[in-house]
Amino acid sequence: MRVILSLLFLVNIIYASVAVVSAFNGSANIYRDNKQLKVYVGVEINKKDTIKTNNNTKIQLIFKDNTRITIGKNSQFSVSDYLYDETKPNASKAKFKFTKGLFRTISGRIGKLNKKQFKISVKSATIGIRGTKFDVLVTASFVKVGVYKGTVYFENLGQSVDVKEDHFFVYEYLNNKKIIKQGRFKESFEFKDDNKQRNKLSDNIDIDTKSITTNINTNEVKNQVEDIIDLNNNIKNELVKEVVYTDNNLEYGYWIDPLNDNKKVNTFIDSKTLTPENIVQGYITDQMQAGFKGNISSIITDANGEIYDRAGSITVDLDFEYERFSSSISIDNDQYRAIVDGDIATNGFTSTSVMNDYGEIEVRGGSLDGKYYGENNIDSVGGTFELKGADDSTIKGVFVAIPQ
Repeated sequence: MRVILSLLFLVNIIYASVAVVSAFNGSANIYRDNKQLKVYVGVEINKKDTIKTNNNTKIQLIFKDNTRITIGKNSQFSVSDYLYDETKPNASKAKFKFTKGLFRTISGRIGKLNKKQFKISVKSATIGIRGTKFDVLVTASFVKVGVYKGTVYFENLGQSVDVKEDHFFVYEYLNNKKIIKQGRFKESFEFKDDNKQRNKLSDNIDIDTKSITTNINTNEVKNQVEDIIDLNNNIKNELVKEVVYTDNNLEYGYWIDPLNDNKKVNTFIDSKTLTPENIVQGYITDQMQAGFKGNISSIITDANGEIYDRAGSITVDLDFEYERFSSSISIDNDQYRAIVDGDIATNGFTSTSVMNDYGEIEVRGGSLDGKYYGENNIDSVGGTFELKGADDSTIKGVFVAIPQ
């Protein structure tokens, strides 16, 4: 479907209403006076309107003062109040509400004429501007602001925090406690440009310059249209590490998803102190035995695809004389129990058998891979494992064990 957009239509619609939808992809609705309206390119946005987007949806709005707001998927946005009058700068104001989701804001003339009246409401806080371009992410548990250009400020209960250019700010609401985090913006989230999609979109737009009957700069408006037609903003989801355990040799924990209510979605294990293979060979030559006991972090995916993070415990017995190992695993208070046997090598140990050990849910197979850690001795062992439950659940996790 080709999108026909004339310059005259765009200019007239912008200056006759609060805003216009300049670009749209996906599924969304406008809620106005108890009515539900469909979103499409060119539809007018009025004061007090609320826009709700669905999955895989992106919308761009351009307001009368050239403020531009991009709305991401599964988001809710409202125009609380808006007035733009170039002849009365002190009366101009823009007040928006970001209820949930991801938004990009590029402030326009109001941000220059009367920046004190450019406000964004998020949960119980307010965002004001001293800059022009920034992203806001709102979830049930936190608000995150990332600034590309200039400075914004975040106000909550009388407290004000400046967020400077190329930095982000997180305000977490956890168990009635307020936790503040700050850092470089590239460490958090961003809308990611995709030039190929932008070029593809531009090919589907016709600019009707013949319909212009007013004294406007054609090239200037055309450039503005090309700038606001920007469906290339895909949400980039950068996972964040949450460390659960750390010792002298290694650490492990979870990857968490900041765009999905900080849900734990995977596990990780990191180390730079693998035991040299010649030292492990010494254990084999001396026919030594060693026992280890430790803890587990795991992700359980049930038959319905629901994900849970669960802790557990593990024992690992290494028999270097016969180059074999045996391990006992318990997860989620004996919900899953397994006995794992396998082979020992100088660079680690690998399972050959995973058997059920009479937990509440039967274990039907899986695997385990481990390595030795320590500079001069095997001071600890750690690795990854996977179990399969009789209820079609899967358990993936990491473990660390130290000498008993």
